[in-house]
Amino acid sequence: MMPRLSVRVLVPVMVVVPVAGVAAALGWIGVRSSRDSVEDLASRIVGQIGARAGRQVETHLGVAGTASDAAMVLVEDGVLDIGDLRSWAGMLPRLWRAFDGLSGIAFGRTDGGVVWIAQYPGDAAPEFAIKDDATGELVEQFDLDEYGQLGTEPDRRVAYDLFSRPWYIAGAEGAIGNFPGSRYEPSWSPIYSWSRPDGTGDTLGVSYARPVYGAGKAFVGVLDTEIELVGLSSFLSTLRIGETGLAVIVERDGGMVAASRPQGLLGSDGARRAVWAAEDERTRALGAAVQRRIGSGNGAGLARSDVRGEAWWVQVSPVRVGIGGGLDWVLIVAVPESDLTGGVRATQRRALHAGMAASGLAVLIGMLGAVWLTRPILKLRRHAHAVGEGDLDTPLSLGGASEYAELGRAINAMQAGLKDRMRLRQSLELAMDVQQALLPDGPPRVEGLDVAGHSTYCDETGGDYYDYLEVTEIAPGGLAVVLGDVMGHGIAAALLMATARGVIRSRADEAGSLAELLDHTNAQLVRDTGGRRFMTMLLVLLDPRRGVLRWASAGQGPPMLYDPGTGSWVGFGQGGMPLGLVEEERYEEHAEPVLRPGCVVLLGTDGLWEAHNEVGEQFEIERVRAVIEANASESAEAISSALRSALDAHCGARRPEDDVTFVVVKVSG
Repeated sequence: MMPRLSVRVLVPVMVVVPVAGVAAALGWIGVRSSRDSVEDLASRIVGQIGARAGRQVETHLGVAGTASDAAMVLVEDGVLDIGDLRSWAGMLPRLWRAFDGLSGIAFGRTDGGVVWIAQYPGDAAPEFAIKDDATGELVEQFDLDEYGQLGTEPDRRVAYDLFSRPWYIAGAEGAIGNFPGSRYEPSWSPIYSWSRPDGTGDTLGVSYARPVYGAGKAFVGVLDTEIELVGLSSFLSTLRIGETGLAVIVERDGGMVAASRPQGLLGSDGARRAVWAAEDERTRALGAAVQRRIGSGNGAGLARSDVRGEAWWVQVSPVRVGIGGGLDWVLIVAVPESDLTGGVRATQRRALHAGMAASGLAVLIGMLGAVWLTRPILKLRRHAHAVGEGDLDTPLSLGGASEYAELGRAINAMQAGLKDRMRLRQSLELAMDVQQALLPDGPPRVEGLDVAGHSTYCDETGGDYYDYLEVTEIAPGGLAVVLGDVMGHGIAAALLMATARGVIRSRADEAGSLAELLDHTNAQLVRDTGGRRFMTMLLVLLDPRRGVLRWASAGQGPPMLYDPGTGSWVGFGQGGMPLGLVEEERYEEHAEPVLRPGCVVLLGTDGLWEAHNEVGEQFEIERVRAVIEANASESAEAISSALRSALDAHCGARRPEDDVTFVVVKVSG
């Protein structure tokens, strides 16, 4: 077995012996491998740029889907009344301000009535507009002041045809013949230009259009969230693609969506420019070179193309948008080969000649240099041992070449980062311990009731919450259960959850009803968060002596009750809007005389039935009900365990995407 030698011996031997041959070999290898290196470099640069641009498009457009979902919740809860468009003036500006990057929100009814809030490029304040029976064929437009308030008189009155707007057409076409299901499959409108009432400020935008249905499953209108596309061009302009590279997003017909080089995307006639007719000369030449690849749908991938007699590396790839349908965009990323090679070939030739001339001298210099090189390495080894033993405070200072100095700075930065990560990990572990301590440490003992609760967070901390309350003022001898779900995950959600828990607990024994408890909690959260964050909550009071179930909801689904005696599920209505949005919201309490021995009551957050398996299939409420029906004769803890086992078997190796929280209560008789 060959003995291990010290670096003091190995480095001089390894440097002196092969140095002459290596000098010549490197020159030869460099010439042979330069083409492969250029292609690999082009692939990396273009691929990374393409990936970043794709993620930015997804992020830029994704806010429209999130805002549409939030607006739809408010429509369904009646906060936004589609029969009274003027009542939208209070909530619509607040909803619009909650989503950065959103250009506008609009709703158009089938009778031609319309309401919207939008901000034109360069304007300091948004515009609120409405068209209803009172305005006739005209739209009244109001410029909102700095407080988001409308004036008593409109600033403008203009004619407006709702049914010719691309966003309304896209939503209306999606509604025809598709119910039910259309509500869950909104579509993107074609890209269109919009401007101020005076015709100035043309810009390109795209709308996320959702059909809305009313009573009797009738189509009543279209909910629209708009995104201005100038932000995509701004993002592309920040990308460094070689020295003179380009990035362009186009549709399959060549119409430009965004470009990295400053240029107008609209012609003088207001029509959109195709990339091969672009205002910028280099963009126009690139578009002409890849015109067939754009339209064919089969031209994705990296290829070497001729652009104005110059070799370019060009990647044409589809842009994926995870929500809605109707978008078929293509991303073009291109870099001239000369940007990648530069003076490489000339340098290679000079290096080969210089290497041959210097090979003799290199032997002597290599011996001295080897000794000089080993000293920092040995010092680095000693420092690595010290770090391994836990010393993260002693800095490393390496002498010698600038690379060693840079390495020393990098290692010192790594040590500092490691200390920060250790502190952050300790903080997260502490936060997790604190939040877990906020959850009940066990089920309460209530005569006539068997209780089991469970909560699993998808991150270290989460926004789900359940608790058991003492509400002797409301129903002595009963059990009050609270279930909450904060929008989002992580530290921010955990803090809002802890705040809500403190408010609920401080008020629980003083409130006269569950509705009053929700009213108080909602008002406090609005004052604390300014209406920028919200959570759903369900309060359920079970009185086994009277056989009554009382509940009040703030945006959370109602309780689920299974009666084994009849083999049926009891249905309940819906609750109010989520907590933290509108301070004046008032909630209702419902009383149901449905508790009988053997009944099973389930309170759960949507993370339970919306959990996905490895192929994207949800667990669904039907599976939840089937598990409860099959185990209704068991204890509450056994039912809870069966639910967890069924959920784990469904999800398999897929990591949970949302917190899972539920409480099982069985009436023991």
